[in-house]
Amino acid sequence: MALIYTNENNPATLKLLIAKNVSKAPVNLKIVHVNDRSIPQPRRLPCVEEEENLTLFLPNSAVCYFNPVKENTSEVLDWLEWEAKNLSPCLAYLCGSSVKNPSFKKTLQTYLTKLECSLKDKVYLIGNTFSNADIVIWSTLYPLYLNEALRKEYLLLPNIIKWIEHCETIPQFKEAVAFFKIDGKTAYAALAAGAKYLPIPDLTSSEGTSEESGSPQHTVEVVSEEELKSAKAAWSKDVTKLPKLKQRNGKVLPVSKEKNIFITSALPYVNNVPHLGNIIGCVLSADVFARFCRLCNYNTLYLCGTDEYGTATETKALEEKLTCREICDKYFKIHNEIYQWFNISFDHFGRTSNPEQSE
Repeated sequence: MALIYTNENNPATLKLLIAKNVSKAPVNLKIVHVNDRSIPQPRRLPCVEEEENLTLFLPNSAVCYFNPVKENTSEVLDWLEWEAKNLSPCLAYLCGSSVKNPSFKKTLQTYLTKLECSLKDKVYLIGNTFSNADIVIWSTLYPLYLNEALRKEYLLLPNIIKWIEHCETIPQFKEAVAFFKIDGKTAYAALAAGAKYLPIPDLTSSEGTSEESGSPQHTVEVVSEEELKSAKAAWSKDVTKLPKLKQRNGKVLPVSKEKNIFITSALPYVNNVPHLGNIIGCVLSADVFARFCRLCNYNTLYLCGTDEYGTATETKALEEKLTCREICDKYFKIHNEIYQWFNISFDHFGRTSNPEQSE
């Protein structure tokens, strides 16, 4: 039987309870303090423990676990992502934390306007019955509706009010609200405390999403319909039925009509021992991505090496009474051994002083 861990008054818990009510899944609820050591890692609330080795710590993922999306999948998932990345963090920071950024208020109004327009002449966000999109967004906005001061400031929006009040009468919603009490004045503080980490909303555009200008040398890759179907088929298969991984043999060269991935991380200077900032911030991150690409059977090349040029190298050589070549040989060996100890999956770890590199 699934067990929901949550702190008191956390509105994200309503999402799980409503989804549970829809599926009629047997679930127990455990109210805990946010610092309770019994909470499964990574100790974010609410979370669902289904088995000893299965914990769902993202509420929207848990909603889909209890109530799998069967229709209008892409639309529902788009709304779930919007709620998790934009609406929920904005409300948590604006109404539930000490962070006082006036831009949050304008951003929230933008989000609510988007929702108001989407609900025009509609009973539900998608289709003729409520979906997981209605469940998660309604649960997040419910404290705003309950708090009279916040409602007057932000919810003078007839379509949203009508939608909230209608959903409140649905048996699964009604049962969840009766079982798990929400106080509109402190609910968003409970949300912020339980999540412990919420992405700060991006305030760089009217939609609260980043609009980075891409490099002129790089065009955005479009995922093909064939790739989407392949990913969906692979996801639904047992791990024993997945394609065998390609063997890593010798040189890695570009292959026509395959996805070729070239990965490199920041070159460490050879005149000193490796430091954790470089290993954790660059090398390990690139290594994780390289391993992921290989699991996808992409043709992947991961390169790095030591940077052996510069006056700092000469200074270090003079300090240790060695030639530049000797100091580079000494510290290259140290770097190489440390990365081997970390089991970094370089295809090649080279040196900028190698003739091939110079060419």
